[in-house]
Order: sequence, then structure tokens, then C-alpha cells
Amino acid sequence: EENIRTLISQARKYTDKIYFFGILPIVESMVQPMPWADDRKHREKDVFEFDLIVKNVCTDEGVTYTYMQDVFGEDREKYLHDGIHPDAEGHRLIFERVKNVLEADGIL
Repeated sequence: EENIRTLISQARKYTDKIYFFGILPIVESMVQPMPWADDRKHREKDVFEFDLIVKNVCTDEGVTYTYMQDVFGEDREKYLHDGIHPDAEGHRLIFERVKNVLEADGIL
């Protein structure tokens, strides 16, 4: 939480238009354990908890927050082939979400 507040404070030195885009979803079944580190795992519960912290700090600080857990719709596996990292089409969907938010605020 404190790190997010520090980021916002640092950003305010340069602009009053600060945007946070929420944590992307994961496919838990593909990262328990992680294929590249069998002693580590990612859990959806942790992702949701961290995303809620980000959202709450943004609300407290008056910073625009955009929810991203639904960016891939119901078919996360299609865009997250390793359970975490988006493929090219997944990145396009993220881009569209970001672009729409920035266009709505007149940034783009």
C-alpha cells in the first residue's frame, strides 16, 4: 500500500492526471505450481486482494483506477497461454481498454 502511495506522490510532481490499471487476471490452474519454479505459485485470491488494495489507494488518493480482471472476458485461457502472460491478442485487448479510458478523459 505504501509503495503505491509513493508512486502516486512521485507522479504528482509531474502531472495531476494519474491512471492506474488494475492487476490482470491469471489462470490459477496453470500456475500452481509455476512451471518455471515449482516451489512457487500464484493464487487468484492473492491477485484479487492486491488489486483491491490498489483500487482502495487510488480511491483514497483521487486517482483514476480501471478494473482489468474482466479484460479477457470469460476465456482467459485463450489469452494467457502460460497462465500469466498475455499473448498478442491479449495485449491488443489491454491496449483497447487503456485507449478507451484515455480517450474518454480527452488524453488521446
